[in-house]
Order: sequence, then C-alpha cells, then structure tokens
Amino acid sequence: MSEIDDIFAEDPPKPTPDDVKAMMATADEPHGWEIRWKLSDAIEAGMTDAVMDRVKNKFRNAMDDLESDLDYGLKERLSTNLADFICTSAENAVMALLEGNEERMRAYLSAQDGRYTGRDRDHPVIHGELFETGALELRKKIVEAHADLLKNERILDLEDQVRSLVEQVNKVERHNANLNAELRGYRRYD
Repeated sequence: MSEIDDIFAEDPPKPTPDDVKAMMATADEPHGWEIRWKLSDAIEAGMTDAVMDRVKNKFRNAMDDLESDLDYGLKERLSTNLADFICTSAENAVMALLEGNEERMRAYLSAQDGRYTGRDRDHPVIHGELFETGALELRKKIVEAHADLLKNERILDLEDQVRSLVEQVNKVERHNANLNAELRGYRRYD
C-alpha cells in the first residue's frame, strides 16, 4: 500500500458509474463548471480530520528526515569535503613550488599583480612590533621557518644523489672488470 493510499485509508464516498456519466455529459454544456464543484466536494468530503492528521504526520516525518539529512550533510560531508579541499590546496601549492610555477605560487601566496597582496594599506605597529596578518604573515613565516631547512634538505638531496651515482659508477666498473677478466680468460684458450 503506498503512502497516498495509507493517508486515504478511509473510503471517501465514491461516485457511481451513473454519476460519472452524468458529470461527463454536462462537461461540454455551458454549466460544465459544475463538474469541478462536484469533484471539489468529493475531495473535501475525503479530507476528514483523521486524514489531515495522517497527512500532517507524514509531512512532519518527511521534514524530520530532511533535517537529519541536512544535519548529516553539514557535519559529515562538509568536514570531509573541507578537509579534502585543504589537503588538495596544500598539495597543489607544494607541487607549484616544486614545478617552479611562479603564477600558481603567486596565487597561493597572495602575491598576484592587481590583486590583494596586503601591501596596499597602512601597516599597524602594535606594542612596538609590526603587526602582520594574512598574506604578509604567511610569506614571512615561510621564509623564517624554512629557509635553512630548504637549503639543508637540498644539500642532503644532492649528497644522496652523488652517493647513488658513485655507487652506480662503481657497480658498472666492477661489472666491466668482471667482463674484462672473463674475456681475458677466453683469449688464453684460443
């Protein structure tokens, strides 16, 4: 049984086949509007207080479901999507940095020409210190926090690359030496 059938579980007065024929016969007559009034009366007769209470109850249940879905969407999906957006933005900033994409880095650091950079206003001094926020603070913190780290890590990268290349060269030289030894062994028996 559908929800609509459930709502109208009480049997409203049903027109007989003769009533339907009589209504249809008058539909083309100048007073065909009477069929509308009869239909309206039949619907109104079926909308008892008990039926309306069931309709209101179904509506409340639907609104409760909608509210819980919205609540779930805000709590669960929003937090997940926001976390994903933040991680993706951070990853994109790092990739732009690694790829040397100056345009994207300028966008991430709020340093694009013609856009807000934090340089077009008075800079307040609070308790004797320059007060920096937003893009200015971000750029300052990156330079202060990571200048030596970036240099030191790059040195470690280069040292590791040199070590790896030396190992590869030594391996090739050992392999060549073994091949030369085998080749000399074959020449002795010719």
